[in-house]
Amino acid sequence: MYHLRRVAIAIALFVLFVVILTALPRLLNPVPPSKEKIEADQRWVNTSPYWLDRQACRWVGLCGLMHLKPDPPVKLDTTRDGACANGMKYPSATHAIRADTGIQRDTKTRELAGIPDYVLDYAPLVHLYSEEHFWPSDIDDHVKHVMPFINDAPLNQTQPLSLSSLNELDAHTGLITLKSRDNVECRPSWLHSTANIPILFEDGLDDYDVDVGTPERKRLQEDTTWFDVDKEHPLRRISDPRKVPDGNTRTRLPSKRSYISLSREQRRIAIRSARNKPNEEGYSRAPATLILIDKGSGVVDAFWFFFYAYNLGQTVLATRYGNHVGDWEHAMIRFESGVPRAMYFSEHEGGQAYAWRAVEKRGNATQAQRPVIYSAVGSHAMYAMPGNHPYVLPFQMLKDVTDRGPLWDPSKNFRSYWYDYLAPEGEGLEPTQENPEAPTGWFHFRGRWGDKLYGLDDTRQWRLFGQYHYVTGPQGPKFKNLGRRKTSEDGLDFGERGIGLHLAVGENSLRIHLPQTPKMPHASSRPIIGAHNGDGYNHVKNPPFSIVFFPRPRKRAQVRLLVGVFASVGSVLYGYDLGVIAGVVGSSAYAARFGANAAQNGAVVSLFTGGAFFGAGFAGLAGDHLGRRLTIMLGAIIFILGGSLQTGAQTINFLYAGRALAGLGVGFLTMIIREISHPSIRGRVTSLQQFMLGIGALVAGWTTYGCYTNLKNDAQWRVPLAIQLVPAVVLAALILLFPESPRWLIDHDRPEEGLATLAKLHSGGDINDSWVRAEFSQIQESITDEHEKEAKSYVELFKNKSAFRRLFLACSIQASIQLTGVSAIQYFSVPIFAQIGISPENALKYQAINSVLALIAQFCCLLTIDKFGRRPVLISGNLVNCLTFIVVAILLALFPPSSNSGGTAGWGFIIVTWIFNVSFSYACGPLSWIIPAEIFDTHTRSKGVSIATMTSFAFNTLIGQVTEIAVEAVGWKYFLLFVIANLTNAIFFYAILPETKLLPLEEMNYLFTHAPWIVARVDPEKYRANLAADVERRAEEIREKTHL
Repeated sequence: MYHLRRVAIAIALFVLFVVILTALPRLLNPVPPSKEKIEADQRWVNTSPYWLDRQACRWVGLCGLMHLKPDPPVKLDTTRDGACANGMKYPSATHAIRADTGIQRDTKTRELAGIPDYVLDYAPLVHLYSEEHFWPSDIDDHVKHVMPFINDAPLNQTQPLSLSSLNELDAHTGLITLKSRDNVECRPSWLHSTANIPILFEDGLDDYDVDVGTPERKRLQEDTTWFDVDKEHPLRRISDPRKVPDGNTRTRLPSKRSYISLSREQRRIAIRSARNKPNEEGYSRAPATLILIDKGSGVVDAFWFFFYAYNLGQTVLATRYGNHVGDWEHAMIRFESGVPRAMYFSEHEGGQAYAWRAVEKRGNATQAQRPVIYSAVGSHAMYAMPGNHPYVLPFQMLKDVTDRGPLWDPSKNFRSYWYDYLAPEGEGLEPTQENPEAPTGWFHFRGRWGDKLYGLDDTRQWRLFGQYHYVTGPQGPKFKNLGRRKTSEDGLDFGERGIGLHLAVGENSLRIHLPQTPKMPHASSRPIIGAHNGDGYNHVKNPPFSIVFFPRPRKRAQVRLLVGVFASVGSVLYGYDLGVIAGVVGSSAYAARFGANAAQNGAVVSLFTGGAFFGAGFAGLAGDHLGRRLTIMLGAIIFILGGSLQTGAQTINFLYAGRALAGLGVGFLTMIIREISHPSIRGRVTSLQQFMLGIGALVAGWTTYGCYTNLKNDAQWRVPLAIQLVPAVVLAALILLFPESPRWLIDHDRPEEGLATLAKLHSGGDINDSWVRAEFSQIQESITDEHEKEAKSYVELFKNKSAFRRLFLACSIQASIQLTGVSAIQYFSVPIFAQIGISPENALKYQAINSVLALIAQFCCLLTIDKFGRRPVLISGNLVNCLTFIVVAILLALFPPSSNSGGTAGWGFIIVTWIFNVSFSYACGPLSWIIPAEIFDTHTRSKGVSIATMTSFAFNTLIGQVTEIAVEAVGWKYFLLFVIANLTNAIFFYAILPETKLLPLEEMNYLFTHAPWIVARVDPEKYRANLAADVERRAEEIREKTHL
């Protein structure tokens, strides 16, 4: 049996490992791939020459493990590496590559348009990273070091590659790539482009002007991840004051005489040397590219494109991902009648759009305020502020880093064009008057500016969790959606996602209101963007719609982490108390101390959820009057008092009082958590509650089992009850470190304190920070809107048809969860398992194993719930529960305790309860939290969720009170109740539960207002508002009227 348990544990761990490895790529890329992509991926996997590697890649997502190796930015000693020494040995082109002399055109036959003055007045400035390795490149130089490939075959050219004729490659069929002639793993010098480092500004500002060897320089060479901005000197860097011994927080960055550290082995390359000394500040010999597009009605988009020869991916767990040759980044400034209104920053495959006055500027009273861009190290992704910028992976495992390194002024050296994106293919691009001979063919080139994705037969390649070491190079500027109607590259319409629209990849978002329909002169026009009227934002008279930017706070990671701690502690407390009581009332020491009967044990169990019932009811009122901080403190203190009474109980009355008080405190905590969670993480916090309950139950299960088997006196039940005090004390202590909720302060006529708290959380106490001001204005607007729409009383939930339908559904789900039988098994595992002859010790052991299986199932649910939806999972889960209780009832009826000693029938009973718990933990448990939280609208959510939660506690109390009495009285017949209840649940949800997966708020409102109550045979598409299509239709009608 000992070895069997070890094998079972090993199998469970292996299954969990496989599930995680399989699900992680889907989490990183939740959009299901097309059939073509699946077939292409299969072909890529088959390029591996090793059978074991191909199987590991297919089954667990680990591809090319034998290729894993360090990938430093700079590799010097190439003579020891044959591939580096001999090059890649690609076939050479027929003629030598030469520099492009420019397209020959007759400029006298037509007039070329010039660059408007305002475009250059507001040209962006780019802070490159202080220890960048791959600097800006000239595309003219780039084509000298690459050769064209069609799919995987080199293409010999009869003429040299040039920017003028590059688009002639499009005549060939297949994927065209410009593949490096050198092995990029050896990091040839043309990838670094160190000659293009921009010259430094001599304006007295602290951007990169500290001498070598100074303490400031030493600090810069360390990881620079903490930045703030001094509003009086917006370009000055302020170091972390904790690292400055003399208390002076001002520091400066390296100067023109300092050096950029490329690697410890390589010689340092001077920023300003005789060979690359430009004649102007901010000048780089690598020209930028300016593309101007007239969108009509005075709207002009100025696209600034920046090219780098190499994109160095970021590292995760010491392995690097996302390398590729050729890297196009861009920023777009939208002008209306010569006035800048908005700006877009490209980041990887997406980007972020900002209102103009939310962007950091550089200038003075006599100069235009030019926007500042921060270029990330390696990836060159563009950001609006310095610091850390996580993407794709959670917990900042994968992040870009920006700082105030060398300042590049692209307006000192650039190619410029006007582009008509509605022109026929291969036309529409014209040079400006400033550079009439500028080549244009390169712009229309449809191929990739770097190597094609390396196969698994290439030792440079690997793929872990769906992320590649080397990826295919990008397409050029023409394919960046230059004709977009929206500021963001993805071009999402403002009606596609309603309130909370995410316009770009990343965690920043734009919330959009539509007070009136925007007027759009013609198909190529762009609605005027008006920013929210508040400090630090641009204001447009009579804006067609307004944009409120949700900023990326500097201390966002820490704040969210602490909010997660709150959610975890509250939910773990609840789960622990639900799970620990089974071992307490089932222990021999407890029975000897109190001699409690079934009714008294039922009271000990149910008083906890009874107290939580009232706690959930009072939590909202307490939070409104005392504040979130004091309410959490009050809940934790009440719980500590209740836990202390339980731990030191001398009579059963102490247990009654302690359980009731602990439940009251938990009721406070579980409700307040939803109130303090930031909107950006509230959904995740809600969906994680069941998972955290599972963690609490797991700890409780193994604690009670360990105490039962190792302790023989009152410590057998006192120790498990005492352990619950530890997280409660931690929670009470942590809350002292937190300020009051800014939202609560603003809502209670204390705006100054609310603003100060926001500044403390997000900007180091600077109340003039533009992001703090933006969030402050957004909170004020949100509170006003909620007060206008909020349900004034609980009666309104019953008067409004749509609100009552949602309330009825939420309460039904919460009641049905308790009628599945989970509470009966959880609370009274010892007497229930005794019905088939299983000893208390074994019952607690099997329940502890049960808690591990439940946690795995809950984790799987979190990974897949948005793929399978709510309705089919909940229905199938209840049907599985029904089948398990049928088997339970049959086993208990055929094998009573007197005829069985826990043999085959006992194992059958145990396995069936495990199956039930996995089914419940995957389907019913998590959905009981998710569905009520997502179906209510803004003005009914607080009261609706409160009533639904109280319903759950009420039915939980009922089951806890009657289960042990019923088991003693009627035995196996009691479990027929759960057979009927689970079957009824499945039928009920089949009939009335609509699918709500990923529905935005407006669609949810439309669904519950117009769809019939019985939805079993109703086509859900008939009751989708399709607001995005409706907005687009109305916009098209307006465009047509405008043309007329």
